[in-house]
Amino acid sequence: YSDTGLQQVRLIVRDSNQCTDTLIKYVMVLPNPKAGWVVNNDDQCFDYQSFDFDAVNYSDPTPNSKLTAFAWKFGSFSVPTTSTAINPADVTYTQWGTKTVTLTVTDSNTCTDTFTSRIIVREKPTANWTVNQVAQCLNSHNFIFSSNGSTPTTQSNLVKWYWDFGKDANPRYDSSSQPQHVKYTSYGIKVVKLTVEDANGCTDTFTSLIEVQPRPEPDFLINLDSQCLAQNEYKFTNDAKLAFG
Repeated sequence: YSDTGLQQVRLIVRDSNQCTDTLIKYVMVLPNPKAGWVVNNDDQCFDYQSFDFDAVNYSDPTPNSKLTAFAWKFGSFSVPTTSTAINPADVTYTQWGTKTVTLTVTDSNTCTDTFTSRIIVREKPTANWTVNQVAQCLNSHNFIFSSNGSTPTTQSNLVKWYWDFGKDANPRYDSSSQPQHVKYTSYGIKVVKLTVEDANGCTDTFTSLIEVQPRPEPDFLINLDSQCLAQNEYKFTNDAKLAFG
């Protein structure tokens, strides 16, 4: 039937004597419910994705009926893959890409409807950095960093750089792609962190170490610093050491 409602079914029978009779019965064609859903954000980054779906406010039963079942399929690489919850939350994916999400609702008349739409899990960029020299002396160091090793995804580009050079750094933070002339007021191992962000708002972080080496402190010992010209015999002993601080 192409329409809902009460439908008349008529059967006319004729026998070999050309006698006839008619039987009329009625059937009811019930309307289908309406399936629908929305999601908190249909375009999310891989590293911090969390899809929360809402069907209760977007699926409707028919008059004199109610929705009794919700059957979700979240598509490939989803966790979980299916659900029977009305509003499933915190659905994630183990691989980026476009995902097809399907909801089938059933009402108390066992009539069904299906709604399908898509969401996107964005691939993240890759952060990386290099430095002109990993280990430098405290009294003459000049760290020059480059983010050229960072790469965007194939359908995006890098738009922001967030550097953190660690404690005692000057400057401590930077937002350029190629920070220059970073210096430290103390020696030691320094933790340098770079977070890159692409045009989709997706981020990645790369952390590695550099070293500021303590400066040497020259010193030597003299056996006797004042001696006569005719009998002088100076003896010198190296006493150089690293200055800690």
